[in-house]
Amino acid sequence: MTGRRSPQRPYRTQIVRESSSDGDADHAVFDRVVGEYARTRPDYPEAALDWIARETGLEPGADVLDLAAGTGKLTRSLAAREYRLIAVEPLPGMRARLVHDLPGVRVLDGKAEQIPLGDGSLDAVLVGQAFHWFEPYAALDEIARVLRPGGWLVLLWNLWDLDDPMQAALDRIIAPLATGRIRVLTTGSHPYGEWPGALAADDRFEAAAQARFTHHVELDAVATGERVATASQVQSAAAAERDAAIAAAHALVARMPCGRATFRYQTEIDLVRRH
Repeated sequence: MTGRRSPQRPYRTQIVRESSSDGDADHAVFDRVVGEYARTRPDYPEAALDWIARETGLEPGADVLDLAAGTGKLTRSLAAREYRLIAVEPLPGMRARLVHDLPGVRVLDGKAEQIPLGDGSLDAVLVGQAFHWFEPYAALDEIARVLRPGGWLVLLWNLWDLDDPMQAALDRIIAPLATGRIRVLTTGSHPYGEWPGALAADDRFEAAAQARFTHHVELDAVATGERVATASQVQSAAAAERDAAIAAAHALVARMPCGRATFRYQTEIDLVRRH
C-alpha cells in the first residue's frame, strides 16, 4: 500500500515515561548483542526495495549511503542492487560484523552527525531502523550536505504488528522497561524519537511518499529470547529486569506448538527529497 502526503506529516505523538534511575538507554548497548542482532533482527522485504528503486529512480551505479548500517540488515539488499554503496556505522562491534559478513562493501567509521563523505557526493541516504537515535538537527545538516540536489533521504522502519497476539504479548513483557532517551512515540508500536518535527520544519527537504509492506520472520524460543535481548530498553534495564524479560519471551514461545512463532512485521518507508 502506498500513498503521497504533504510535508506536514500527520504523526500521532504520545509521551513515554522517563527512564529509570538505572540510566538512559544509549545506542551503544547494541554492541553487547551483535550476534543476537545479526541472527534475529529482520531484513527488509525485497518488494520494499523494489518500490524505493521505482519511486526514486535509483539505478545500478547510483551513489548510495547506508547510514547507521549496524550489522548490515539493509546493506545486504542494497549491495545486491549494484549501487556504488558505502556503509557508515559508529559502533565497532556492529561494524566488525558488517565487514566480516559483507567484505565487498566499503564500510566507514562514522555517525549521522558527522558523515565522513564529501559535499554533494550522494544520490541517496538510506537509514534502516536508526533515525530515532540521531540528534535530528545535526543529522539533517549532514545529510543535506552530502546529498546532491534532488537526492533522496529514505527512512525504513520494521514495526511490530501489535494486532498479532504473540507480538502483543511480547510487547507487554518489554513495555514496562525504561525506553531511555527515546521518549516520543509516533506510531502505536515503535519509539521514533523527536525527528518528525525537525524534518517537517526543515525547508531543505520535502516529504514525497510513504509505503508500508508486510513480511514475516519465524523464530524458535531461543531466538525469540535473543530478539527481545536486542531491544534497547531491555539492554538498558537493570540486569535482573533484563534477564527476566528475556526468560519470559523464551517461555512464551516455548509453550507454543513446535516451540516456534511467526513474527509479523510492518515495514514502513518514508521517502524525502532534498531540494
